[in-house]
Formats: sequence, structure tokens, C-alpha cells
Amino acid sequence: MDLETARTRAGYAPLYIHIGAKKVGSTTIQAFLRDHQAALARAGIIYPEIGRVALGHHHQLALGFRDGDPKKSTPLWHRLRQLRQATPPDQRVVVSSEMFQALKPEAVERIRRIAGDGPVRILFYIRDLAGTVVATYSQRTKAGTNLRDFDQFFARYVERIAERRAEVARLWSQVFGADNVRVRALHPETLVGGDLMEDLLHTLGSSLAALGVEQVGRKNVSPGWKMNETIRAAWQALRPHAADDARLSPRFVQAIDAAASDPRVAGERGEYLTLEQRRICDELTAKLAAEIGSLQSDSRIIIPPGPETRERGFLPTFEQVSKLEAVHIMAEISAVLLARAGKLQAAETEDEDG
Repeated sequence: MDLETARTRAGYAPLYIHIGAKKVGSTTIQAFLRDHQAALARAGIIYPEIGRVALGHHHQLALGFRDGDPKKSTPLWHRLRQLRQATPPDQRVVVSSEMFQALKPEAVERIRRIAGDGPVRILFYIRDLAGTVVATYSQRTKAGTNLRDFDQFFARYVERIAERRAEVARLWSQVFGADNVRVRALHPETLVGGDLMEDLLHTLGSSLAALGVEQVGRKNVSPGWKMNETIRAAWQALRPHAADDARLSPRFVQAIDAAASDPRVAGERGEYLTLEQRRICDELTAKLAAEIGSLQSDSRIIIPPGPETRERGFLPTFEQVSKLEAVHIMAEISAVLLARAGKLQAAETEDEDG
């Protein structure tokens, strides 16, 4: 049954579920859909507030299922189904959350049952493993869930990350049907118009030009190595005290997010990967593309490699630089973090007083 026939028979507006992957443009997608909600609605693309938070993602649609408490998410899905029934079938409803990729088979099956009888399409963006593992290291370090140096992190997680990407594509294809799962690589060679948002909008039947919107900049970009390693050192010091102050960890993460765009912490990315690690990533990427491609009926999945890797001069950690240089780096970046944290604290105090 083609999409148009399914629309007519079901009477539901088609639902598009963007499930990630993590560190593959999800924040950029969510910020765009949130910020241009009105223009999208005029084009027949609904980005609903059901299950959505201020940052723009629909984590609430997934968290209840992920955490074993479906009563938290199920009512939201019932409201979403009602919205689809009330929306003309020539329009589209879109939700987005990377948390969907963390769901177990029974949760994905439950979503299929309660989403409604109309057409449901799954959107899944991936990227080469070399870029993925470095971005994931940065993200988990920022969140305080990783205290290992990069080499330790790589040895522990790189194969696991590749396997998980394949498992997610396989699961959602099995539940919703391979023809209803669209997997694309985050690379100009494979995206419509060479751009992530242009590619997404093309899938939804629109374009940046049709919306009257200029090309969108990237969000949540990973910082340079100096920022990463300062954060890692700070978490090592903060971890023993986090249990005594429930607001300590969230405040620190907020300060990191607020400081991320500061030019003093954004540069000097350095090389995290060795040439041997890059070779391993390229082999895993090729294997991942083959596995996902075997699930897709319309085309072969191509995941182009990221930028060429030079031989790493040193492992980017403070243990590999002089103590004096480490102190200078930490002092400079800590000053930025403390300034941002101070502004956040002042705003929080003002809100409480108000």
C-alpha cells in the first residue's frame, strides 16, 4: 500500500518519528522545528507541543517507556493520536527524540499499537564511526558519565556504538516495516541539497526556500580538547560532592552548555584518533552500512568517511602536557565556566525572588 492510499483509508495525518541518532544533528533538527513552528504549520507540517519541552525535543514521549513506567508516556501518545485524527490527511505530524533509540522491542511495539492506524515513517540519521566516537566521548564527558581518557573510552565503546546503531535500525524496521524506515548518513554527499535540514524537509514535502528560511547553522557542536579535558578533570573533582548537592551537577552542565559558544573554549580540536583507531572506525562503518543496507529496500546505504585523519601527536589529556600548561588551560576555561555559572546563579536567584 503506498502512502497516499494509506492516508485515504486511515483518515490519519501521517506521523514522522525522528529517532536520532545521538550526536548526529538531533539538536539542530529539534531547534529548527521548534523555532520555525509557525512557518512549518503554514506548509502543513505540524511539530506538536504534546510531550515536548522547551529545548524542542519530545523526550516525554519516550522516557516513560524507557524507564519502565509507560503510564507517563501512554497518555501523551493517545493525545498525539487524537491530533493526527483531527489533522487533515494531506498534512504531516513530526516528533523528534533521540531517546526513542534507547527503547526495547516491547516499547517500540507498544508505540506502533497506540500511534494510530495511519502511516508512520521513521527517520534515522547516522554518521561515520570516526566522527561518532569522538562526538560521543565529548558528550558523555560533558554529562559526567565518562571519566576515562579517550583511548580507554575508545577501547570500551567503539564496537558497542556501531552495534547499537545497527540494532536500532533493525528493531524499528522489524516493527514498522523496512519500507517505512528512512536511514541517511550525515554527509553532504548523501543528503538532499547537501544539507541536513534540506534533507529532512524534502522528506516532509517541503524545503528551506518554500518556508522562506535561510540555511541553518549546527547546534550542540562538540568543543575543543581543552574544554573536554577541563570538564573531565572537573567532574573527577566534583563527583564525590554531587550527592550532597542535588543542584550541583545540573548547574555545572548548564554552565558548560552556556560556555560552549565562547571562542576561548571552542578551538584547538586536536586529533583524538590515532591512524589505527581510524582504520578500525572505517571498518566498522563499512560493516554498519552493509548491515543497515540489507534492511533497506529502496537503496544501498552509503556512509562516506569523515575528514582525513593525521597521525596523532599526543593523546589529548592533561597528563600529556606540562603541569604549567595544564594549569594555564584549566584556569582560562574554568574562568569562562565560572562566569557563566555566576550568571546562571544570578538568574536563578532572581527567579526565586520574583
